[in-house]
Amino acid sequence: MLLKNSKGLLLWLVLSFALGGLSRADELIYNSHGKKDPFGPPEINNQGQGGAEVLSGIKVEGIIWEKDNPLAVVNSKVVMTGETVAGALVAEIKEDEVIFEINGRRFPVKLHNRVERY
Repeated sequence: MLLKNSKGLLLWLVLSFALGGLSRADELIYNSHGKKDPFGPPEINNQGQGGAEVLSGIKVEGIIWEKDNPLAVVNSKVVMTGETVAGALVAEIKEDEVIFEINGRRFPVKLHNRVERY
């Protein structure tokens, strides 16, 4: 008799949790307000050095300066003018910054390390 009652109790508990979970499904509604769109362009914030706008998710790690063929190391990748990094076009490479372009707007990102000349 005890075995029969414990099976019934177990069945009742399982059904209670299963049905109770269904009634709480409306509480778990996803709200995307204020969250970043993972397929959109990088977010822009004003936390750069000297008031320059900085693209979040993009880090200029180095610049290999040559007047005719400048290169930059961005997010551990060597890039040249015209390439795209994290959804932003590398519009221009200067001695101490890289200028990115998103939707026609240009955003300079300064090199955070000291520029060494040889």
